[in-house]
Amino acid sequence: MIKVENLSLPYGLKNVTCHIPQGKLVGIMGANGLENPHY
Repeated sequence: MIKVENLSLPYGLKNVTCHIPQGKLVGIMGANGLENPHY
């Protein structure tokens, strides 16, 4: 399950990156960065 989540995060990020501007992307990356250490 961890592997699936790890793969889903990057793919989802890339998809969102195309739809969201850089400013929003930074916020998303920050949120993911905070969640990664939790795992």
